[in-house]
Amino acid sequence: FVLSTLFPWQWLSNSLNSASLLFISNASLIKKLRFPKYALALAVVVTDMIHFMITIPVYTGLTYLSGKTPGLTWMIGVPILLLAQASFTYGAAVIIATVNALLRDLEQLIRILLLLLFYVTPILFPIEMVPEGLKWLLVLNPIAPVMIAWRTLLVENTLSPYLGLAVVYALLSLTLALPIYRKISRRLAELV
Repeated sequence: FVLSTLFPWQWLSNSLNSASLLFISNASLIKKLRFPKYALALAVVVTDMIHFMITIPVYTGLTYLSGKTPGLTWMIGVPILLLAQASFTYGAAVIIATVNALLRDLEQLIRILLLLLFYVTPILFPIEMVPEGLKWLLVLNPIAPVMIAWRTLLVENTLSPYLGLAVVYALLSLTLALPIYRKISRRLAELV
């Protein structure tokens, strides 16, 4: 139950924590070479996604050991959720890396925010524990829909209604990332 959301959370958390210092730690590369700097964020997200994908066979084995069988829904749901989470994480990583190049010391705030989000997102607890009057807060949490969708898929073998909202947050993340990056990208070499 917990692993169904803990593995995707690790992917998200590792990528966003790495993103906070992404441009600063690669300053010499950014100053010397001409290339799309947002590719650095893509490399981090894809690397963490590959690490996450290695956990899917582990989770599948645990599912078989518990007497359940992964269904055909996994064949549809896993690629959609991989794409949704990768898109959201990539957009958020570009935003974090870009803003940190401008404001510095954002990494501590990101760590605190991720820790807070870990405890208010249904990762360690089922969504049923959230009182009905507070479930609207899950809609405002951009990480909750994808985590709920992963758990619903991996544990219940069904597609969650939150999957659509996870895709919306992914598109919103990408939509916000591009203008923020473009606004600062010309000055990025001097900022880092």
